Amino acid sequence: VRSGIYRFDGAGFQHDTVAARLNGQDQMFYFTDFAEHKGSNYATAVYYIRDGAEEKGYLLKETSPRRWENIDSCSYAWDESLEKPHFGTQKLRATKDGTLFSVGAGGAFRMRDDETWESLVRMKLGAGIGGTSSKDMYFGSNDGHFYYYDGSAVKELSIPTLSPKTFVVEIVVIGRKIFILTQDYGKDVSYVLRGER
Repeated sequence: VRSGIYRFDGAGFQHDTVAARLNGQDQMFYFTDFAEHKGSNYATAVYYIRDGAEEKGYLLKETSPRRWENIDSCSYAWDESLEKPHFGTQKLRATKDGTLFSVGAGGAFRMRDDETWESLVRMKLGAGIGGTSSKDMYFGSNDGHFYYYDGSAVKELSIPTLSPKTFVVEIVVIGRKIFILTQDYGKDVSYVLRGER
């Protein structure tokens, strides 16, 4: 890894060891998100060869202080000809009641037993995630779809979309209020939607 993970300890930055190596200049390995879940740190990352020959998503875990290991991998892109992703490589969210969620290519997922993932809803690219507990989560896609998960079922909700190119970027839930950051990638403009539930 050319850059890696740097941790601020109050006085300076310390470099963590990441078990990933690149062999050529046309390759990238970059981190997409981090989360703390049940006392352990997790990260999602993507390995990419610039000509598009290979894209893989990785789930890493800090297995000992400042040492990160790859614990899972899957296809980064959701293409019918490729293996379907079984966890989201874009974003992670850990709930206070002990559940880890992820979104990315292929949809939204929930970690079931600290090893296996359950697909909650299929999307071409899940991009936004937010909520307050394992029974109160929201997911958004790169094509304007918006979903609510109550701990047992997922249902699609409608949100104002100002164009067919609405990308749900981020979801923040504070009490009864919900904020949804969207981007219209056809016009390069962003909107914040605010509502109450």
